[in-house]
Amino acid sequence: MLALALGMSPIVAFGLAAIWARAREPELEVVNMLHLAPARKRSKRTRPVDAVVLHQMSFSRGNDLNAYRNVTAHFVITPNGQVGQLHPVNARLPASHGFNGRSVAVEFAGNLRSVRGDWWKPDRYGRDHLTAAQIEAGRKLLQLLKVQGIRHVFGHRQSSANRGNDPG
Repeated sequence: MLALALGMSPIVAFGLAAIWARAREPELEVVNMLHLAPARKRSKRTRPVDAVVLHQMSFSRGNDLNAYRNVTAHFVITPNGQVGQLHPVNARLPASHGFNGRSVAVEFAGNLRSVRGDWWKPDRYGRDHLTAAQIEAGRKLLQLLKVQGIRHVFGHRQSSANRGNDPG
């Protein structure tokens, strides 16, 4: 009704409302944990970074980012959607097999269901599902990394034939 009173079609008004709502979305807060993660896991890169490799941890330690400081990944995403950066993007990590030289590793907390519908050792590590908060945080993180030159997104299972359940 307001759209018609202002001389706009409802479609234009809806589009403007959607743009306004998107602009009001909170930015992603990435917690700097570089000083907590073991620097011994890092090495120097010899090529530019152009990819992200998505992983699952196959376990969850809850929402305390400090519980993940020894994970070998550049970023971790907890079930409540917190994102912690453990290593600099320009550091090479032994996390993604054949993609190590060119990629940033992003680990999602949880033991996620495989493409075959099962979990890895569920009696020991549980049966987790990605939360809406993890999915949203992952999307926002990918948008941030895209601005830094990332052009490809891979699942860890694409790096090695024996990684069938990663990232779930």
